[in-house]
Amino acid sequence: MEQLKQLSLKKTIMLYLLIALTVSFFASAIIISTTQRIQDNVWLNYIDKDKYYDMVIQTEEEYGVQIKTPRPGSYVMSNIDYHISEACDFIETWTPLILTTLGAGLAVLIFYKNKLKVPIKILEEGSQEIARNNLDFQISYDLQDEMGRLCSSFEHMRGQLLINNKYLWKMIEEQKNLKAAITHDLRAPLAILKGYHEMLIEFIPQDKFDKERLSEIIVSCDKQTDRLTLFIDKMRQMSSLEDRNTEYEAIITAEFIKQLKTTAVILAGPKNIVINILEEPQEPLSFWADRALIYEVYENLVSNAVRYATRKIVISIVFINSILQIQVCDDGVGFQEDNIDLVTKAYYHDNPPDDMGHFGLGLYISKLLCEKHGGKVRIENDINTGASVKAEFNIRV
Repeated sequence: MEQLKQLSLKKTIMLYLLIALTVSFFASAIIISTTQRIQDNVWLNYIDKDKYYDMVIQTEEEYGVQIKTPRPGSYVMSNIDYHISEACDFIETWTPLILTTLGAGLAVLIFYKNKLKVPIKILEEGSQEIARNNLDFQISYDLQDEMGRLCSSFEHMRGQLLINNKYLWKMIEEQKNLKAAITHDLRAPLAILKGYHEMLIEFIPQDKFDKERLSEIIVSCDKQTDRLTLFIDKMRQMSSLEDRNTEYEAIITAEFIKQLKTTAVILAGPKNIVINILEEPQEPLSFWADRALIYEVYENLVSNAVRYATRKIVISIVFINSILQIQVCDDGVGFQEDNIDLVTKAYYHDNPPDDMGHFGLGLYISKLLCEKHGGKVRIENDINTGASVKAEFNIRV
């Protein structure tokens, strides 16, 4: 029975029609045979039965042919027998056509009910939900015929639309954040530069600035210009992330860890931060990964840690099967618990006094790069230290 349900639409309609035509054929034969007997019994009332039977027996013995009952004239038969005979003629003539038509129509109705009604209703309801901009539903149809495959394709389309819709809303949200970031991060340096410009226009002609004060203004303007340049570079980096591909290469573990140590020491040097690197004693001798991508994430994490660390930064490097984990912990104030889920959002500033020092993009870029490498970023506050950021990368050992 299950195999019959899984038949294709073409085979199913052919099977239904074959059954309908077969039943119609036998039913027509039975009805025609019955009407012929009724008609013969009516006609026998108007002939000499003894003479007829003798002639039938003689003809069958000599020629092997059965003689049909002769049809009496309409003027001979009674009114009732005449109408009975005419009705039998009508039934004999039209029964095959009528039963075949009814059987074919019934077969089509059963075919529609069993194979088309449910999936069409499902697809219609799904189309109405999509028309209402509601993609949070699921198309489910058990049969694997053409309609089942159509429902599966529709469900795949719905899922893809949902993904595209979420991506579109994400892009819109990022555009809003970008506008807010531009307003936030460009307003301050532009306001400062404008203020200095107005001061210079007003006071230089009056010789009210000495060289020392003028030099301070020029240095401050240079810093604000550097900040604007850095912001533009970050924007350019953000726009190139979507097109960046992950390029795996063979990496010697010992050289890789040595490079990480050197990078951390260089980044922490200006603040005299102590770097403590913990590495797994049984790491693989080599592995395959995108070296540049991992270094970029690592530099972002260490730079953030250096910004907030007081005296020490602890870096842990662990290999777990096909996962590389790099955890960076500092002894600073840590993240605000209420906003810890927002730390990896673009343009997020956890420490308002530090807004002039960074743009809130480091952890967001790190998260995107980790996801491109099949991993993720985990944010938490370490019990013994301050902030803890763990970056995971999917590697090939």
